[in-house]
Amino acid sequence: MLTTFKWTGLAFILFCQINTSAQTISYTPYSVYGIGQLKERTSAYNRMMGGTGIGIRDNLNLNNRNPASYNAIQGPTQITEIGFYLEKNKLTSSSLAASHTNGSINPFNLWFRFSKKVAGTVGLAPFSIIDYNVIGTKNFSGDDVQIQYNGQGGLSQLYFGNAFQLTKNLSIGFNAAYIFGSADKEETILSGEAVGISLENKTTINRATFDVGAQYTIPLQNERYLVLGATFANKLRLNTSRNIRVYETNGEDSLYVDEASVRDFVLPSTIGSGIAFQSIRHTVAFDADFKQWAHAALDENLDLQNTRRYSLGYQYKGNPKSLNYVGLITLSSGLYFQNHYLKLNNTNFNEWGFTLGAGFPMINNRGSINLSYNYNVSGTTASRLIKQQAQVFVVDIVFRDLWGIRQKFD
Repeated sequence: MLTTFKWTGLAFILFCQINTSAQTISYTPYSVYGIGQLKERTSAYNRMMGGTGIGIRDNLNLNNRNPASYNAIQGPTQITEIGFYLEKNKLTSSSLAASHTNGSINPFNLWFRFSKKVAGTVGLAPFSIIDYNVIGTKNFSGDDVQIQYNGQGGLSQLYFGNAFQLTKNLSIGFNAAYIFGSADKEETILSGEAVGISLENKTTINRATFDVGAQYTIPLQNERYLVLGATFANKLRLNTSRNIRVYETNGEDSLYVDEASVRDFVLPSTIGSGIAFQSIRHTVAFDADFKQWAHAALDENLDLQNTRRYSLGYQYKGNPKSLNYVGLITLSSGLYFQNHYLKLNNTNFNEWGFTLGAGFPMINNRGSINLSYNYNVSGTTASRLIKQQAQVFVVDIVFRDLWGIRQKFD
């Protein structure tokens, strides 16, 4: 049996960040930190345009990047969005390479018009994803110890949003969300004196959150207009409770158990701005987001950096009066770039990518089937870190007035 002193040393090993060369890598390695890999709240429309949309007001599609845009939709009175994606990842380090494929459902969105000037949405979407399996070697007190890191789980968000038209050209909106979920992490020693010992760390997380947005429309000539948009979300401290258990993998008894409430997950405040030029057939938009990660906090002793994300999106809308189906198809594309909020091994790294999409309308324009492709690169192979290249294939199905009810508002 190990002494109490050795258990303290073991806990130190298992809580250290992975900063040595990995021997095997799989899934999403950077989700090992904090609450996992963060996900943006987006709609099918945003996903085809590189996540762009803070300044866009579209009269037919739901735009989740700015809650002030919810009342821009003029045709239908109800929209339902469902979909799924398939993701192929290639992971490389300075000495290893691995690949894997996974898939899941996309955020579920329902949009309703309540009156001529008021509209809103409810939905369920991922907030973060934890999914990793890494084996690495760490030196502790002169000995190389092989450790396997496994993690599953993540957070979801159930949200409600509403938009109000204050004047002919000004709209404001808000989203209220409840974040919930868990981070289930396990670390097992594979070599050395403590071989077969595991530390199980289960953290339950929840918190209500609120964000706001505004859009101002500037009319131009020939049915063209310019839209300025802004969004804001305040810093958020998550409520957490943690259960830690140390046990032998070949036994049933727990060697150490601890339960505690902690308040050390603090997410950053976010400021977003966007501008869009729109006409009947074309939309060109640019977004800039700033997150104050330097004032945030995660569970580990990490060096957090403020982040800036830039995205550019374009869409060509098909002509609803076209005599052939090809002329009805909508085409979209997008580019995005951001620096990562983590600084690991004194190394900064970035994330960038591009998107391509096409929307195929259903009969009588009662919906569309949207196909999109996202190529994403994040991380680096420098300083014993991992580079991730992802190809994401997305199918979104959008139903308009699914229940056959089309209201008229005076």
